[in-house]
Amino acid sequence: MLRNKIIEELMERKLFNEEDYIVLADGFEEAIIGVTATKPIKAIYDYWMCLDIAMNDEDLNFDEALDWLEDFVLEDLGEHSPIYIKKINNIK
Repeated sequence: MLRNKIIEELMERKLFNEEDYIVLADGFEEAIIGVTATKPIKAIYDYWMCLDIAMNDEDLNFDEALDWLEDFVLEDLGEHSPIYIKKINNIK
């Protein structure tokens, strides 16, 4: 999904208002899974999808992509920094 399409979807669903500010991670549009329910609104990304994207787009092996992504997600962009979650499947 393109960056503008993401913002348009957020506004149509009333998850994001014109006066809100959000930081999106370049290149990880396909990994966005939502936004926080509280303010400041932050984009939420699936960490494992981001890892796959890094491996494919940056042509890195798993360990290289993991190191690269760890540095990327630790970058402090202030209170609006995106959140990266490591989804856990099949928990009962």
